[in-house]
Amino acid sequence: MGPHFPRQIFVYKREKIFIFNSRGDYNPEGVIMEFCSCIKKLNLTHKEIVDYLNVICLYLQEEEVTDYGDTIK
Repeated sequence: MGPHFPRQIFVYKREKIFIFNSRGDYNPEGVIMEFCSCIKKLNLTHKEIVDYLNVICLYLQEEEVTDYGDTIK
């Protein structure tokens, strides 16, 4: 993937992976909602939840200023 493709995030725990479908630049609320599903699906601990939330927060802050060429016509 190059700079014109949106980044995808995932959570990996004990041979299970949860891939987020929502794009952080376009649908940050969707990312948060998917993380709530991820918490249950992967049975994350309180520490893991906080750690992943910190990373997701950084991801969403970085994605907020990107457009991946969406504004090019």
